[in-house]
Amino acid sequence: MPPPLLQNITTAGLPQYCEPSSPFLYDISSWLSICLPTPLALLSSLLGTLSIVSWLFAQLPQIYKNYQVQSTMGLSLFFLVIWCLGDSSNFIGAMLTRQAGWQKVIAAYYVFVDVVLVFQYFWYTHVKARRGSYHGSDVSHEGGLF
Repeated sequence: MPPPLLQNITTAGLPQYCEPSSPFLYDISSWLSICLPTPLALLSSLLGTLSIVSWLFAQLPQIYKNYQVQSTMGLSLFFLVIWCLGDSSNFIGAMLTRQAGWQKVIAAYYVFVDVVLVFQYFWYTHVKARRGSYHGSDVSHEGGLF
């Protein structure tokens, strides 16, 4: 018999209430230890997983582009703050309602990515712009008439 902490991990099977409609769904449900009673439930789980995976990487191209061009021109601070508040609310809700560990991790990841975008916004808009004005204000006149 496995230790109590590992007992739920090592005992794969269906939840008691689960009655899959086909042997294929029974096998998948048993293997994943979740209830997939109908093909529609399987499709829902697949699309939900695809959505989560897609959103995990949705903001990374923006973060990379901001770094590449050293600017956040075109990003709205209002948009970033609202996005950050939404993801923070999601994280707080996941913690308060004792969601599964993977849901808490994903919520924390979303907040982290939002914080990176807000940091980039302030860095490129305020800190880097201020540093550039200290190191030679005549740089902005390059490429003039002469």
